[in-house]
Amino acid sequence: KAFVHIGSTQAGGSLVGKTMATDQSTLKEDKYFFFVDHGNLAPCVWSDAERQIIAEDMGEEAATCPEYLLSYFNDFLLNATAADSDVVIHDEWLSMPSSEMGLLNVLGDYFDPVMVITYRRFFDWVLDSYNAWRLGSGAGLAALDSTGDKVRLVDFIRRICNRLFEADFSHEQTLVDLLDFPGYTYNLWEQYNSIPTFRDNIKIVNFHDGHIIKSIYCNVLHAANACKLESDRFENNKSAKSPTESFVSKYVEIEMGLYRSGGVGFKERFYNLGDSSKEKMDRRGLAEEDLPKDCLDQSEMSMLLMASLEYERIMLSDYHSYRGEEETRQHFAALVATDTFCSVDLNKVIESPKWKFLFEPMEEFLDV
Repeated sequence: KAFVHIGSTQAGGSLVGKTMATDQSTLKEDKYFFFVDHGNLAPCVWSDAERQIIAEDMGEEAATCPEYLLSYFNDFLLNATAADSDVVIHDEWLSMPSSEMGLLNVLGDYFDPVMVITYRRFFDWVLDSYNAWRLGSGAGLAALDSTGDKVRLVDFIRRICNRLFEADFSHEQTLVDLLDFPGYTYNLWEQYNSIPTFRDNIKIVNFHDGHIIKSIYCNVLHAANACKLESDRFENNKSAKSPTESFVSKYVEIEMGLYRSGGVGFKERFYNLGDSSKEKMDRRGLAEEDLPKDCLDQSEMSMLLMASLEYERIMLSDYHSYRGEEETRQHFAALVATDTFCSVDLNKVIESPKWKFLFEPMEEFLDV
């Protein structure tokens, strides 16, 4: 078998890839060859049309298959076959359209594909996608790149979910049809599930279990040595941690809303500016909850939760019925209680004399 981990964006994919690379000798003991350190396979399997799209968006290099790679990959498969081993591939770019048919072609008749996708609750994924897009990590939603710089969290959610929020219907089953996010778990699942060869060979790992790598090693690969290795690390609190964050503080969001992001490298500046705003407020006995806010309304939050529940019901029906729905509702309620689905009302901050002090520069930030 060929176990192909394509993750889903904002769901710990980079962590999985790095950990598997570190553990490749242990995986080999379990009869798994890990394809690593030889470039992304995806550009070699995309259609010409998809390569053209990627080249226009990200440059020719991102869309180019290295000349040696397919030959090397074929040797890799032959070596695994000779060792009577399965293979593991980690490549998040295999989430792009046309990847599914190209993947079947390069695997040939000797390796049956098993797709491994990471599930993250939709509302939680949206929150982290905003963080990634706004801070220029390259993992956000490209569709918003031309909408301007001063896009707050609530603006972001309303824009990407506008069809959902504006829909006039009463059938919950149609909710997911109103949303289309290529990097989200459901869209990846649907992409591969539409091909008969993949339909019964898709494994979904739950991001919210808190131990993605352990789940892959123990429950997907059933790799005894790797499972023990990660289980021991997990029990001793030595497992690698995912760097993903579900939201940024309101202090940081003020700066993200008032200043241009400028792309990669601005995260530290935003956080420094946010710390400055917090310090100014602390000196005046003010806290984050004192800031004027603009929140999703009750109807919008209800629709966001309903869509999230529907995604989970479709992809993880057993988990959803057993405890997933309750846990998802509790998670959502906790976020609502802490005003997570709110943004700072920048107009009120700018116009009110009460908040004028926030715009009085501290010496170390005079160059901003």
